[in-house]
Amino acid sequence: MAGTSIRIDLTTHQKIKDIAGRENKPIGEVVADAIQRYEDDQFWRNAHAGYQRLRDDPQQWKAYQDEIRVWDVTLMDGLENEDPYYPPEELEDALGQDT
Repeated sequence: MAGTSIRIDLTTHQKIKDIAGRENKPIGEVVADAIQRYEDDQFWRNAHAGYQRLRDDPQQWKAYQDEIRVWDVTLMDGLENEDPYYPPEELEDALGQDT
């Protein structure tokens, strides 16, 4: 794997080393995980902010709720009385037992 260097302060470097040691991971993996978490958090902050902007406009919020109600009836598509389907790799967990 190709690498590069970045400058960080000694305190941050020590924190990363400590985390890597506790989790028995390479420092690069700890940094990559932290960046992924940051991106995920940023995504959800933006999503929540978007919904908040929608809620702040009563007309748009009502239109959105009306559209959800239209689509909500398709969730089960007439399968209310059907047993749930679990793919083989999820069946054991779904049934809570060994298969």
